[in-house]
Amino acid sequence: MYLAGLLLIIMVLIILLGSIILVKYYVDPSESYLLATIVISVSITLTLLNVLMIPIDILVISRPNYSFHKEDVDNLMRQMYLLTFLVNFILIPFTYFYGEERQEQFEVDFEYEESKDNMLKRILSAIKQTVILDISIATILIMILFFKYQ
Repeated sequence: MYLAGLLLIIMVLIILLGSIILVKYYVDPSESYLLATIVISVSITLTLLNVLMIPIDILVISRPNYSFHKEDVDNLMRQMYLLTFLVNFILIPFTYFYGEERQEQFEVDFEYEESKDNMLKRILSAIKQTVILDISIATILIMILFFKYQ
């Protein structure tokens, strides 16, 4: 069982490294920053891991006597979907709004230097915009469900 866990960790690290290389290759260095690179790499890694879970799920269903238990795979898939949900609805929008605030400041003052006070203002603004976006999405989804069953 320890070998399977070790292989899983190695596979995740290889996919993460490939995602980082992919992002670094295709992103313009003058318009990138560390937080965006990390979030995009984690997002690509989670997406690939979710896709790679499909054959494992099919294997467990088709061979019930296999060493993996269906409950373990279901738990792992739920955790992967939860992480994907958190990244897609919280982390990616926050990174986008933080980057927009950062870009606006650089457009105003090209010789801009980072201070903790300005960074805190940008972080709070990005959090506020992320919360507004998530509330808007939740409201639209609830309205769709409400009107669908009317």
